[in-house]
Amino acid sequence: MIKPKLSLNISEIIKTDLEKTIEKLYQLKLDKNKIKASLPKDLIFADYTSNIAFIIAQELKKSPDKIAKEIAENFKSKLVDKAIAERGYLNFWLNPKVYFKVLANSYERKLFIKQDKTVVCEFGQPNTHKVVHIGHLYSYILGSALANLTDTCGFKVKRVNYQGDIGGHIAKCIYGLLQQKQEYHKLTKLEQSQETIIKRGLFLQNCYFIGNKLYEDKVEIKEKINRINQKLYNNDKEFEQIYKTTRQWSLDYIKVLEKKLNIVFDKYYFESQTYKIGKKIVEKNIGTIFAKDQGAIIFKGEKYGLHTRVFINKYGIPTYEAKDLGLIQLKIKDFKPDLMIITTAKEQTEYFKVVFKTAELIYQKLKGKILHIGFGMVNLKSGKMSSRLNNIITAFDVISETETNIKQSYDTDDKTTEILANSAIKFSFLNTESDKDVFFDFDKSISKEGKSGPYLLYSLVRAKSILNKTQTKYDIQDLKNLVDSYNNLTDTEKLFIRKLFLYPETLKKSLETFSTHHLTQYLFDIAQIFNQNYQTIPIISTKNLQLKKTRLFLTKIFESILESGLNILGIQTVDKL
Repeated sequence: MIKPKLSLNISEIIKTDLEKTIEKLYQLKLDKNKIKASLPKDLIFADYTSNIAFIIAQELKKSPDKIAKEIAENFKSKLVDKAIAERGYLNFWLNPKVYFKVLANSYERKLFIKQDKTVVCEFGQPNTHKVVHIGHLYSYILGSALANLTDTCGFKVKRVNYQGDIGGHIAKCIYGLLQQKQEYHKLTKLEQSQETIIKRGLFLQNCYFIGNKLYEDKVEIKEKINRINQKLYNNDKEFEQIYKTTRQWSLDYIKVLEKKLNIVFDKYYFESQTYKIGKKIVEKNIGTIFAKDQGAIIFKGEKYGLHTRVFINKYGIPTYEAKDLGLIQLKIKDFKPDLMIITTAKEQTEYFKVVFKTAELIYQKLKGKILHIGFGMVNLKSGKMSSRLNNIITAFDVISETETNIKQSYDTDDKTTEILANSAIKFSFLNTESDKDVFFDFDKSISKEGKSGPYLLYSLVRAKSILNKTQTKYDIQDLKNLVDSYNNLTDTEKLFIRKLFLYPETLKKSLETFSTHHLTQYLFDIAQIFNQNYQTIPIISTKNLQLKKTRLFLTKIFESILESGLNILGIQTVDKL
């Protein structure tokens, strides 16, 4: 569905060379899709590996081990220094100049071929009139990282946020507010500040809580709230001023969070924009895609292996499903996307299957062009929350608690505290496979030595410090001298080079699987090797000038890759700690 194109696609070159070798050896023409050259599970085995001998063994009526040995003896490639057969597998070791070429590409951000394809990434999606809870925080962090990753891999990316600013939750909030008019009027008179914005946001959440409880407990109040909802959809003047004021309070509250997370969108969409469009789309397709049923309009999903869902209810009000159809139409109009990605909780997977199916039936060219990335729940593994509202853990609760812990463990100014806290939260959230639950541990997330965002920032600062202490010049593109120095490096330095070399492949895998945990693990791995080498291998004090330049080059590449990777995760960097 989304295929990044590496500027130097080593696996494809090896596959082509394998194809030529096999054809020459056995006069066997293979389907290219059968030939694989992939990364090994561990770098101790090789740089790339292939199981092709097992695939062609039956056809050649030979053992995989014998075939692998024959191929290894005859294999030729300008990228590969040696091919070794082992238990039927072919293991390839690259020429060191290939490592350094890829590292130079990493430094110059020339890892991927730019593609003329637009990807719209939708994430965040908080509703107005309610607080932004921990699940929305995950959507913001994961969606932003996937958008950054897509951008880095050569696609044109548009970041959009879709917010629910009309619907039953608004009516409940307004009804709850009417029970607390005095507090509402007091808040309207406050001077605008971040503190005021957050107070107003929490007030609206409490109003929603009151309204929702009364809606569930008392039938007569449920009817009143339903009437408020209908009036809002009909643009009735009765609640217009309260709605406009409180909607703006919510948007201000959400903007504070987005600024704190350092997340910027190309466009905001709102349900108040999409519901009329969606309703028209559904009504236009009654009898073909949709059907009337007891006053409502539904989509019968059973014949597609899905479930039936209501798109317009018996009151004539479009549901989330219809609104999403309106949103899809707006995205097509605004961006003409080649792919639309939506990041929400995985509980909505079945919902989106129905929405996507109806969208594909309406717009046939959309087939395969809409993708839902479902993520797991966020659970707190340790630590007490200082402020929880109606048992809801807000995004601000998590950020504030993390910043408090940072201040207790680090000696930093307010700006650096904010960056460290952001790194702790984002790295922890993104360090899990997207569809698995996150277990957020406040203590582990801020660790200076463990697998954490602050640990990576400290590693980056250490590399910057080394580079700032030397006047020695080194040329990033001086491949010949770098290759000449390769044999003089220690085994751990060679491993470090081979690990740094994997950066583009790691990004490619992360995007193809839509999971950032591959990237977080990679960044932690290279930081560990760098820090271990730093303790035992001299850099600035190295007597051999060329060896010193090579070690400085590796430090610079490490700094560049780590900073690039952190930026993809949405983590701001610092020059000193």
